[in-house]
Amino acid sequence: MLVFVSIVLVVILASAGFAVDLGSWYHEAVEMQNGVDAAALAGVIYMPADYASAQSTATTTMGKNGFNNGQGGISVSVSKVVGYPHRLEVCATDNKVQRYFSAIVGAHPVIHKCATAEYILPVQLGSPLNEFDQPTLGVWPAVNGYCTAKEDGDLLLSGFQGSRPGGGGATCGPPGSASSDYNAAGYAFDIGVVDNSQSTNIDLYNAAFTGSSPDMGLGNFSGAPTTIDTIYSVYDATQTPLDPSDDPLLFTTTVASGDAGWNGWRTLYTVPAGAPAGRYRVQVTTKAGQANSAGSNSFGIRAYVGGAFTQCSTIPGAGNFSATCPEVFAENNLSVFANQAGSTADFYLANVDASHAGKQMVIQLFDPGEGGQTIEVLDPSGNPVSFDYQNVEGFSPNYSGTTSALNVSGSGPQPPNRASNSKFNERKLQISINLPASYTSTYGTNTWWKLRYRFSGSSVTDRTTWSVDIVGEPVRLVPVG
Repeated sequence: MLVFVSIVLVVILASAGFAVDLGSWYHEAVEMQNGVDAAALAGVIYMPADYASAQSTATTTMGKNGFNNGQGGISVSVSKVVGYPHRLEVCATDNKVQRYFSAIVGAHPVIHKCATAEYILPVQLGSPLNEFDQPTLGVWPAVNGYCTAKEDGDLLLSGFQGSRPGGGGATCGPPGSASSDYNAAGYAFDIGVVDNSQSTNIDLYNAAFTGSSPDMGLGNFSGAPTTIDTIYSVYDATQTPLDPSDDPLLFTTTVASGDAGWNGWRTLYTVPAGAPAGRYRVQVTTKAGQANSAGSNSFGIRAYVGGAFTQCSTIPGAGNFSATCPEVFAENNLSVFANQAGSTADFYLANVDASHAGKQMVIQLFDPGEGGQTIEVLDPSGNPVSFDYQNVEGFSPNYSGTTSALNVSGSGPQPPNRASNSKFNERKLQISINLPASYTSTYGTNTWWKLRYRFSGSSVTDRTTWSVDIVGEPVRLVPVG
């Protein structure tokens, strides 16, 4: 019995020893997976232009999680993912896993874990072409002066709400309340430089406020002529596209109201050949607190390589498609003056690619459709889709429901100190659409969504601000390939 018990005891102790070691190995594997996940997410925001920072950040993050490269048998690798410039892979290996009881039988386990992260940039708004202007797309990019009210259609640059045309003193009109949405930074337009073997010109059309169509003077309280100075600033956004706070300023200019030197197309800035490919941001704003600035400045923007402008498209399969076509689009918010002949007009809204398959798209239309009949949302195949809608901020009554053609006609109770009683005047209208999981097979390579306006008259006009968001994190982990 003693011999038997001794033999069994050895087996029991060995099994217990393996159980202890297996638990230890499992714990380390979980911690290592958490570490590479965190490192990939931390480093990927610097891709693709600043790979060195991506590597450094990922390696430092691994160290903070207890896995230091080259120490204690730990090796950490950080690498690009071929064919996916916005992805980063982080792997860790422990070749000297801690052993307790399993060492007596010569076990030599190795723990190896990897994680791949990618970031998804905000959706592109307004234009699949290398130009953004009304003759081409039916809409002008537009910015309002400080002395306008939000009901004049500009969500971010109108200084006031109520008491149109503004408020706050003798320079803007009778007292009113400051707009809770005012943002002095204004609006961002991105130029996507693909071919950096040549210089890329960024041009503006009628950059100065003139007061004549399509610019609009809304009538100053003082009776003085409308004056709007517009500020255009160019930033290098190639390094960290998700973080504009560290983008280097390349050029800025203030275009004075009525400056005839900016009539027609004029070059704002030239990205030199050899500069990093990627996004360059044109920030457009109007002067905060400027007197007698109750009006709206409409303009155009375009980009091209070489000596002369040629229109091109970024949509594969389009007749003027070019793989090196510079992109020109708005990000986050798009303030426009829609102005197109005919009772029906289709406007490019947002480029939603297959990376968003199965998610929910949320569209916000601010102060939309005054004088119109209906607004539809068209999918990339050109078909109207059903959507849920509600006004998330505004005045009573609250409009909500499900439709494929939103009725914007008629009027509602006119809020106090407002000039218009249109149904959605000064309202934030939120539209929600569930995107198909089989996105590519459904829509192919054309991923641009549109808005369709229907008016009863001979032209479609609307001064409004649009935005599109995809519900979900912009930085995410993806399956390891």
